Amino acid sequence: MNGLLPGSGSNKVRALQVVGLALLLAIIVALTYREAPGNEFHFDDHRNIVDYGPVRMEQPSGKALLDAFANPKLQYRNFPSLTFAVDWWRGGGEARAFLQTNVFLHALTALAVFAFAYRLLCRLQTENRRTVLLAAFCVALLWAVHPINSQAVNLIVQRMAILATLFVLLSLTCYLEARRADSTRHIAWYAAAALFGVLGAFSKENAWILPLLVLAVEYGVVRHGQVLVQNKLDVLLLALPFVGLALVATDLALGSGPVSNSFLSGYETRSFSMEERLLTQPRVIFFYLSLILWPLPGRFSLEHDFAVSTSLLGPPTTLLSLLGIAVLIFTALRLFVRPQTRLLGFLLLWPAMTLVIESSFIPLELVFEHRMYMPMVGLAVLAGAGLLALCHRLPKYAPGSIAVLLVIALALAVSTSQRTKLWQDPLTLNADAVRKAPNSSRAWSNLGMYRYLSGDQDGAIAALEQAIELSGGKEMKALEHLGVIYLDLGDLERAETLVDRAYRLQWDNPEPSVLNHMGEVQLARKRYAPAARFFERAISIAPWKTAYYWNIALAYEGLADCSMALKNWRKYLDLEKDPDSRRQVEEHVAGTYNLEANTCGQAQSQQSQ
Repeated sequence: MNGLLPGSGSNKVRALQVVGLALLLAIIVALTYREAPGNEFHFDDHRNIVDYGPVRMEQPSGKALLDAFANPKLQYRNFPSLTFAVDWWRGGGEARAFLQTNVFLHALTALAVFAFAYRLLCRLQTENRRTVLLAAFCVALLWAVHPINSQAVNLIVQRMAILATLFVLLSLTCYLEARRADSTRHIAWYAAAALFGVLGAFSKENAWILPLLVLAVEYGVVRHGQVLVQNKLDVLLLALPFVGLALVATDLALGSGPVSNSFLSGYETRSFSMEERLLTQPRVIFFYLSLILWPLPGRFSLEHDFAVSTSLLGPPTTLLSLLGIAVLIFTALRLFVRPQTRLLGFLLLWPAMTLVIESSFIPLELVFEHRMYMPMVGLAVLAGAGLLALCHRLPKYAPGSIAVLLVIALALAVSTSQRTKLWQDPLTLNADAVRKAPNSSRAWSNLGMYRYLSGDQDGAIAALEQAIELSGGKEMKALEHLGVIYLDLGDLERAETLVDRAYRLQWDNPEPSVLNHMGEVQLARKRYAPAARFFERAISIAPWKTAYYWNIALAYEGLADCSMALKNWRKYLDLEKDPDSRRQVEEHVAGTYNLEANTCGQAQSQQSQ
């Protein structure tokens, strides 16, 4: 890399140097995440992918692809849903294919960070573009291997965050190219920026901040070193964010209006209010910053045990964090209005702008590491600006500084690699989450489920009971899983009580699994008619689940409805791929049914699934 350092050659950047650094960056990402394809589905992956029909594309077709795109599990996540369908077909429903795609997309996003950082840093340093190129490479490298981004890569469903960031960066880079292109090409660049913006908007809602980012890029990057306000239109555009903020604040304060009507009802299912969330988020942001600055593998977790702020002094760090955020924003704005520091102000504002959706009034969970995937870009470029300034002012220290950065990148890559290995075993991953978030009912519930699947029945019961206690009896999945355990143990009374409690917690919109387990309890009690009704409802929601057809066939056999029972056994055989399960059903049908007389037995040897 000597040819890229200050005073080491011409100012011109050669295509071969760009391609070489880009290839090196992609290789480093692949090596850092080489263990990721061995991971499994975790957490929300099941609800959004494994148990969601439109993405379970068995054979590619225009209809199947359109169904996946038009019917995402989560609203406005259309493009990720389409990629999930492709990966389901490509990998036969195995997690490996999904994780390979996540690593590939993370590498693409790292390259987008590289391109975006280069365009920004060129505004700070025009004397040696090769040094700028190397600084941009360091920015992308630090961003790509930092463990705070590992959750977005290893948690398959957070491909949504990856794609949103990728398309936002591509859109902004195209916008910058359009602003410097001649009149014959700038329209094409603007069109590309708009296209990537639309793709980002249909990947995840945090990409909806793009219009504000475009505004900030225009005034913070394009006009770096220039007069900020050049006409009356500039005054209007610069005032828009502040007017919008005032309107949203007024809407929320009054509790009426489009913003309040859209979001405030979401707090009915949360254990915290909007005011408490707004007070807590500054502490959460400083926690994210601490993870960036002190990124030991043991500090990262699927869940974080974060106490809710109930007042400015409860806990006292609430007020300190609020003041800290205010100081950072004030400093950023002061830098932004000065011509020579405007770009630095933009970079310091970047985390605040990109966190405004997930760290403000919207009733989301309090803490998730993947939320720093986009904000981390601005912080990394800010570090690159510092490196560039050092190389310019103290060129003799440049090689040593770059060497230090590369050592830091190596340490970050090792930390990320170690963290990635933990995702390979869901039992270990969730045990780690419980250690770090002992007051999280969801963490205990997930641990209980995986303990049960591993054969640790006593440990599963203890974990699930802890989840129920911590949630005040409202952890639905813990109730459901504990009910299933007692069903297997033959304690039908306790099983029915627990599963019924889980069912009533989601009365208006029950998940198919709880409907199926309600049916299994009724089936075990030989209440065949209500069992069949529960199984029918489960099938109407998740018609691809073979276990539901097995169970409803048993219910109809209990009702001596041979035609319906046989119909569902045949549907089971149409869908089931496991040869042993198929053989068992085929033998059962052959031994139980007299097709000519249209009679059937009670299937005494069969059990519900």
